[in-house]
Amino acid sequence: MAKQTLMHIFLSLFLLSLCACNFYQCQEGMVESKFKSAGLESKYLAIENTGIHYWKGGKGFPLLMLHGFGADSRFQWAEQVETFSSLYTLIIPDLIYFDGSTSSSNDFSIDFQAEMMTRLMDHLKIDRFFLLGVSYGGLVGITLTDKIPGRIGKLIICDSPVKFYSVQDSEEAWKAFGVNSAQDLFVPKRPEDLPRLLELAYYHPPWTPDFVLPDVYENMFKNQQEEKSRLLDYLKDENEYFRQKEYTVNCDVLLIWGRHDALIPLKTAEQLKSYLGSKTELVIIEDTAHMPGMERPEQFNKVVLDFLQ
Repeated sequence: MAKQTLMHIFLSLFLLSLCACNFYQCQEGMVESKFKSAGLESKYLAIENTGIHYWKGGKGFPLLMLHGFGADSRFQWAEQVETFSSLYTLIIPDLIYFDGSTSSSNDFSIDFQAEMMTRLMDHLKIDRFFLLGVSYGGLVGITLTDKIPGRIGKLIICDSPVKFYSVQDSEEAWKAFGVNSAQDLFVPKRPEDLPRLLELAYYHPPWTPDFVLPDVYENMFKNQQEEKSRLLDYLKDENEYFRQKEYTVNCDVLLIWGRHDALIPLKTAEQLKSYLGSKTELVIIEDTAHMPGMERPEQFNKVVLDFLQ
């Protein structure tokens, strides 16, 4: 009996160590398999000094989907691709300086991100399309809509710091999460800093064992750290510019917000709805925080599809 107990302990420790070494690879394999099962293919476009990695597939009217700051395209949209690809042709890029998209341009502006997304759609010969952007991707999305207003059929913005996000809002968020800056939160320097991102994204954060954090950190958060930090510096330096900017948005707009978003407060959505006018609808998803599409995917997907159809 003692030998059996020791064997069970040994096997348990062995399996835990194995999971720790392969946790990210397993998760990456699962999300990529969702993309491929939905008929999406991984592609790459080189534009001068910039490379854009993107996924494309599905059928129907084109839908461009832009991820937020804390996740690349695969992990952001893993719970959406199967449902959306049966109705729409999905174009899902990594924004510049995220995962497979890189640049030596030294340009960290939102305008540059919007320009690269426009050139991607031009390359694909897609004139009109729907656009869905989450958080940072929502800021890129409304900038794109402002620059090429006649090409966006409908716009969806989710929990994004558009126009009405103030320095005071950000300072209150850093205090709530126990950090001093956006970099401390979004460009973590240690594996043990990662749970804060889950607390930001989820109203009810999933349990994550400590032993998987180094593997996730090494594979997901060390890529292009300096570039991401400079993106955040740009957003901070240009905060007043974004608050003063006037946007041209001629299409119908859907705002989706997590009720308990501690990063981009609900008042931002309410002010944005008033600013954008009668063609704008606001849907609040209960029991969610900054990433309702990840925390309540079925409800999020239904809200999106009801609006687009």
